[in-house]
Amino acid sequence: MNARRTQRMVLAAFSLLAAPFPALAQAPAEPYYDFMLGHRLDGEGDDKGALAAFERAAAAAPKSAHIRAEIAGLYLRQNQAEAAEKAARAALALDEDSTEAHRVLGLVLSAVPDRMKEAGTHLEKVMATPTGATDVSLQFTLGRLYLITGEPEKAVELLSRIVEEQPFLMQARLTLVQALSSAGRNEDAIEALAPVAGTDARLNTTLAQLLTRTGRIREASDALGRAAAANAGNREAQLQYAAALLALGTKDDAKKALGAVGPLVERNGRDTGALYLQAQALRRIGDVFAAERAARSILAVDPKSASGVSALAQAFGQSRRYKDVIETIEPFVAGAGQAQSHVQLLTYLSTAYQSLGQHDKAIDALKRAKVLDPEDETLDLYLVQAHLTARQYKEAASLAEAGQKSAPEDLRFTTLQARAQFLSGARPAALTLLERTLEAKPDRLEIYLSLAELYGQAGRVDDGLTLLDKADARFPGAGSIAFRRGAVLGDAKRHADAERVFRGILAKDAKNADALNYLGYMLADQGRSLDEALDLVTRALAEDEENPSFLDSLGWVYFKKGDFAQADKYLSRASDALPLNSVVQDHYGDVLAKLGRQKEATLAWEKALAGDGEEMDRTAVERKLHGTPRPTRK
Repeated sequence: MNARRTQRMVLAAFSLLAAPFPALAQAPAEPYYDFMLGHRLDGEGDDKGALAAFERAAAAAPKSAHIRAEIAGLYLRQNQAEAAEKAARAALALDEDSTEAHRVLGLVLSAVPDRMKEAGTHLEKVMATPTGATDVSLQFTLGRLYLITGEPEKAVELLSRIVEEQPFLMQARLTLVQALSSAGRNEDAIEALAPVAGTDARLNTTLAQLLTRTGRIREASDALGRAAAANAGNREAQLQYAAALLALGTKDDAKKALGAVGPLVERNGRDTGALYLQAQALRRIGDVFAAERAARSILAVDPKSASGVSALAQAFGQSRRYKDVIETIEPFVAGAGQAQSHVQLLTYLSTAYQSLGQHDKAIDALKRAKVLDPEDETLDLYLVQAHLTARQYKEAASLAEAGQKSAPEDLRFTTLQARAQFLSGARPAALTLLERTLEAKPDRLEIYLSLAELYGQAGRVDDGLTLLDKADARFPGAGSIAFRRGAVLGDAKRHADAERVFRGILAKDAKNADALNYLGYMLADQGRSLDEALDLVTRALAEDEENPSFLDSLGWVYFKKGDFAQADKYLSRASDALPLNSVVQDHYGDVLAKLGRQKEATLAWEKALAGDGEEMDRTAVERKLHGTPRPTRK
């Protein structure tokens, strides 16, 4: 007979003889004998004999709730849920405070999805007794019920006590982690899980999910790396790790991703999931031709693979082969059976059309995507941006206003609406929109930044700087504020002040690519400190070597240094990547003219005039096209 049952038998005997049960105390000897016999037979595993003895005791003492509660417990141990519930309810009808009856009924109902709330109320009554204080299994069950029935904070309180007392009870700890996550306490969930995750693949996968939710992407990748290392032959573990590495976005991480998926492709050259991640990794490290081969391998296995078409289109896009992007995607999405997976392809298609200046087709592609996924608000944002790029400012403002009404907390629509109004000439309306939004939502940094930018472009530089001072006080340490301050000053030609701001940013973060590029370009455009400008922009490209804006800056530095061959090397790449950027095309035209390639220079200047028109001296470009010497840049 096990110790638990011996203890219960002794306690039961005392209960029968105690004052609260006068009916049993005065009863003949048979109920007591049968009750004790039932416990002995139960301990020996004779379920039928135990039940018969308990039933005789119950018949002899019909008002004893205790005996019926013991019968309920026996049925529960025999997994006879219906009989256990019936006996427990009979016990509660005789004594509504019967701890054992509440325990049995709570445990029985805890397995019935639509009766878990009721189960919890029964177990809560047990928790107030010595039985509840010492029964860890019962405590865990109640904690799990709280979680399932939508009371995660109660679950956290109960499960935390269990884990504190028994830190190696893994099931309780994992349920606590789930409860903390459900309560929105992801950092606490990470703290509870991290110490025990070790190299366990399942635990590290859960840990990675929590870390991702809190924005700790690098740590999430490390967790999946431990899971992958501990499960080298597990395909899913390797794919998850590779995907996490690619989300980090660096070339080194892309190389590690290749190392994770490479063995999978070698083992099975038809593994389309591994091939897709391999294509993405190869593209990230700059080997677009190998990325194209991997994408074509997917399509060789499955010509209808949307992921294969996506990988191939992205490889073409990185090579600025926009016509190939279009020729790859259009036939695929035009085929029968359009699916949700086509939405992403249509956004790639729109980008390719925009890059070629075919704005109507770009907008149409996004509208087709919207038909496939009417609820996707991101597509609405893309549509607004496409209309802005097409200089259809009124349409952009109208779409942004509609988007903001449908998603009032997504202030990207508000900032886009203001920009569209500003560019359409309705500057006061644009500024008023952002000012009112800021008044209503003073905790949103993006509004401060957007309004400060428009103040600067409207010539209200000091108002923009004052606003950024307020943002600094409200959001201390936000690097985007300092960058916007430098940009506002730079756009206002207050170069010395702008230079101080950007040098301050770099003093805190020497690898800030945007600050490196901005300062380097500003110095070069003024024709001073060209060696330093070269160093600054080169360092920016080291952080993001395919960034076309950085390539333009480097080409412009070389132009200012008089090294036109090197300038051509970088500006040609920037021109291919940004065919609608007027400033880039103007720069490239200047380089081509210096190299004596006048026809190509003329074409570049014509593209500059047809481009976005932003930050371009249109009169100066037109003067170059008509052969009038351009004034020296200051």
